[in-house]
Amino acid sequence: MCLGLARALKVPPEHIFRLAGLLPPRIIGEDHEGQKHELLDYFDALDPDSRNTLVAIAHTLHEQRAEYNAKKDTGE
Repeated sequence: MCLGLARALKVPPEHIFRLAGLLPPRIIGEDHEGQKHELLDYFDALDPDSRNTLVAIAHTLHEQRAEYNAKKDTGE
C-alpha cells in the first residue's frame, strides 16, 4: 500500500515508509536535518541523469550565493 501511495504521489517510497513508521526517522538534531534527509530520499529515487542535473542546480545555487555574499561584503 505504501509503495502504491508513493508512486501515486510521485515521492520516494522511503518517505512514505518513514511517515508510516515502517522505517526509522532520519531526523537527528536540528530541523534542517529533516530537509537534508528528504533531499537524499529524492536524490536516491532519481535516475543518473537527473541526479547530475540536481547536483548542477545545487552547485549553481551555491556559486550564486557566494557571489552575492562577496558583493555584500565589499559594499557593491
